[in-house]
Amino acid sequence: MLPIIKKENSDFSVYTTFRYTNWDTKAFLSNTDIEIPNNVYNINFLPTYRYVFENGWMFGAIGQIGSASDKLFNSLDECVYGARVFLKVPSGERNAWMFLVDYSSNREFLRYVPLPGVGYLYNPNDDLQIFAGFPFAFVRYSPIEKVQLTFSYLPITTIKAKASYEVYKNWKVFADFNLTDQRYFRAGRDNRNERIFYYEKKAGGGLSFSPNRGILLTAQGGYSFDRYMFEAKKYYHSHNTRVNFDGAYYAEVKAKLTF
Repeated sequence: MLPIIKKENSDFSVYTTFRYTNWDTKAFLSNTDIEIPNNVYNINFLPTYRYVFENGWMFGAIGQIGSASDKLFNSLDECVYGARVFLKVPSGERNAWMFLVDYSSNREFLRYVPLPGVGYLYNPNDDLQIFAGFPFAFVRYSPIEKVQLTFSYLPITTIKAKASYEVYKNWKVFADFNLTDQRYFRAGRDNRNERIFYYEKKAGGGLSFSPNRGILLTAQGGYSFDRYMFEAKKYYHSHNTRVNFDGAYYAEVKAKLTF
């Protein structure tokens, strides 16, 4: 994230995300002569503007332009674009209502449909935060000192759950579970509306260290399972091209820096 303009009641920033995946396989999509692309990429540029009114209301707008494919920006058919506008309305000292409209060309479901959303943020104290609404939900709860539980859901198939315990100052051990998906536009496909869908579940745990709010170091591992891929127009279509992948152990090292 790169801040561009920062004023007393507004700011403008640009977020950039990039993902590279190598599936290292010679397999073909089932019932086709289409070889699974080994190397796929996902890059996005997201200009973001926020404005806080005198009454505490916050308005925001986020744009998106990018590409998700085995050949980045090969043509307009491999590009990703979208936008989101939101309004945060305070409710008391710590709570708030959230209203939004989201548009995306690469959403898992209802592509090209402006999707409205509404939710309520309940944050009575530092130990509990609940966001309940449509189309997503989030919970963060600390039942006892040094223990934190988090859960989030995004439709249709994104679930993240985590339990952590602070064993020593700034050091935490944790266990987590993730159900995630990836979506790509294969260059040269016959039907421009088809995408490659990839799903997997991951369960594991690890150790994290955060000496301050600007640094987070994480080492973790676990097992990835129920992994499969198919190419179709929609995520719920007949998966006659589905390919199942074996489960696999994984290890990750992450570093996050904020300044």
